[in-house]
Amino acid sequence: MIKILLAIATAFLFNSSIAQAEIKTFNITWSGESFSNNARATGFITFDTDNFLSNGSGYQLNFSDVIGFGLTVTGSSVIAGNGTFTLSDYSYIDFNSATLLDFSRELIGQPLSGNEVFGQVFENSASLSDFTITKNGNNNLAPTARWYHTLETAGSDRILVTSINPVPEADTSAMLLMGAGVMGFMARRRRNAQA
Repeated sequence: MIKILLAIATAFLFNSSIAQAEIKTFNITWSGESFSNNARATGFITFDTDNFLSNGSGYQLNFSDVIGFGLTVTGSSVIAGNGTFTLSDYSYIDFNSATLLDFSRELIGQPLSGNEVFGQVFENSASLSDFTITKNGNNNLAPTARWYHTLETAGSDRILVTSINPVPEADTSAMLLMGAGVMGFMARRRRNAQA
């Protein structure tokens, strides 16, 4: 029994070290608080972290590599600007960083270089790592890029990205322990049946 559990644990550790990249979904929030308005948005983006590739001066995700995207706006000063918008409403997603981000934790606030952090907004700098989206023109009510990490709703309310958090996944360690428990239960049952 101990040999079986050790074999399972070894296989688990080996597989987890091989599978560095994975398809991940991140929850995103935007807020108009910094701009003194009540507009807010919540959304998500899904992509394979392997596709966050070096572009020579940093790392970038191409729009074609985005598997899923959506957001819901509330509190826009123009009621028609509120609503839910999907990947089909957008023609471009600019998601790049000067350094490779740690996708296992909150992305906003991760250090880049010097005193810069991912998510910090400098309106006079074009070199800042950013996350912005641009509508494709088919839906004039969709919020679109205003500046780095900032969107503008149909009501001209500016909203700033405040968090980009990975969606929690089932804990693989807990799954391993549960599997070991099931195997122990089966072994005990087999032993009791033989007695």
